Amino acid sequence: MKNDRLKMRYFVLFFALLILLSCKKKEPLLTNEGVITGINPCAYACVINCPCACGNFLFHFTDTGDTSNIIIDNQSIIQLPTNGKYPVRLTLDWQSTTRCGIKAIKVLNYKLL
Repeated sequence: MKNDRLKMRYFVLFFALLILLSCKKKEPLLTNEGVITGINPCAYACVINCPCACGNFLFHFTDTGDTSNIIIDNQSIIQLPTNGKYPVRLTLDWQSTTRCGIKAIKVLNYKLL
């Protein structure tokens, strides 16, 4: 009787581990491609708490019709390679944001290409 219970516990534990190990981590959906071509070296000060182009990446989408530079509101999320060579291509998931009347994007997730 004890052996049957012990066998049943091992059987359940084995299948629980099998299920846990077979689950894959879901990859984030990256919706667009873009390129960072450098850093914008403006000579004027930015307003606190507003998206600012100065010192921000020069970024534009490469898979949409709009190739104008776009401000990345949270550029600190992007960790560039230490070699510092531009252009840097990436895929990203983002959302549109507007603060202080300035249109920008907030990067939710990205992957360097």
